[in-house]
Amino acid sequence: SRVAMLEGVAPGVLEGLGEDEASDSARLVALLAPSERAALRAARATARRLAAAEAADPSIAAEALRAAAESLDQNQAVRIRRAELCTRVDGFARYETFASNTFLAGRASPMIVYVEVDRFRQTPVGGGSPSPNPPASPSPTRAPDQARFVVNLTQSLNLYFAEGGLLVWRRPPQVVTDYSRDRVRDFYVIDTIELPSTLSAGSYSLKVMVRDEATGQQAESIIPITLVADPTLAHGR
Repeated sequence: SRVAMLEGVAPGVLEGLGEDEASDSARLVALLAPSERAALRAARATARRLAAAEAADPSIAAEALRAAAESLDQNQAVRIRRAELCTRVDGFARYETFASNTFLAGRASPMIVYVEVDRFRQTPVGGGSPSPNPPASPSPTRAPDQARFVVNLTQSLNLYFAEGGLLVWRRPPQVVTDYSRDRVRDFYVIDTIELPSTLSAGSYSLKVMVRDEATGQQAESIIPITLVADPTLAHGR
């Protein structure tokens, strides 16, 4: 990476980050992208926390690395890690998928869209910068009294005919607001939908779009779906 190359060319740049804007190190750091500068800051903070420990305590090292990982995630674009069509969802990473995403045309097909998200922004309740753009609809959720962090996402679903990309069905944006006392690592969104019986046989693409309202960044994922006229070929039953 450019961060590693920079440290190789100018050893000690991590230690000098941000201390003297006129220094050679600062001028080199200014050439980096914001996400790369965030990586440098996280690495420097981690090194300082480890150096400040009086003894080689594994718990201190683990906490320093966890804090560094969270800092880096907060400076990355939101990402969809996994998107699946499910028959049942019991929690994060606990779900049952269809045997395949092949369904019978001419019949309504109920399903659960399960989406795992990471690199989302966790904003302190009552603080932080306003959203770059207002959400699709205001959230009716009121912050619990002891909540410290909030995640604000918007998810929308669009189904396209694979050949030609014609939009044949859509789910309007749904606001997802989640409060917590501590920062969370595992986050998922579920949406129960029903594909209409009016869809004809063919190949489709279900586009899942997740927008982080705190940053305005958006992630997309495509789930292939096939509708068939022959019941014996429909495995998603």
